[in-house]
Amino acid sequence: MTDARKLDFMVAAYMFVLLLLGRLIFIYPNQRYLYILNHDDFYVLSFLFIIASALMIHFFMEGSKKKKLLSLFVATCIIYAGVGAYYYANLPAYTYEEAVEKVEAYERKAGKTVQVQLPEGNYQKLGIGDHTFLKMTDHVYYIYLEVEGEPVSYRFYPLDGQFEHSTRSLVD
Repeated sequence: MTDARKLDFMVAAYMFVLLLLGRLIFIYPNQRYLYILNHDDFYVLSFLFIIASALMIHFFMEGSKKKKLLSLFVATCIIYAGVGAYYYANLPAYTYEEAVEKVEAYERKAGKTVQVQLPEGNYQKLGIGDHTFLKMTDHVYYIYLEVEGEPVSYRFYPLDGQFEHSTRSLVD
C-alpha cells in the first residue's frame, strides 16, 4: 500500500471515529435528564461544521496531505470544544429528581403534609413539546404529589426551574 493510499485510509478511519466519539460527547448527560435533551441537533451541527472544514481544507489549503490531515484534526478539536462547551454550559438547570425536591419543598414551606408520587414509566413524568432547533429541550417534567391527602400535579420547566399547577393526573 502506498503512502498516499495509507493517508486516504487514515482520513476515512478518522472520519468514522469522529462519528462515534462525537456522538458520545452529546449523549453522555442525556440519561440524567430522562432523555429529554436535543443532543442530535448539536451532534449534526458540529459534524456539518467538521465536513465544511474538511472541504475548505481539502480545496483551499496548500500543502501535503499530512499537513491537511493535521489541520483537520485541529479544526475538529476546536469545533467539538466550542459546540460541546455551549452544549454543556446550557444543560437544563434541573434533573427530574431535583425538580421533585424543589416542588416538594415549595409545598412543605406552606406547612402542608406532602408525599411524592413517583410514576413507574418516564412517559408519565414527561410532557413533550414542539421541537425547536438548537434549544436544549422542548420537554417538561410532570411531578405528582399528594398534599393533605389530595392529588396535586405540577408542570415543571427544567431549563429555568419554573413550575405551575397542572390538570394532569397520575392515572391519565
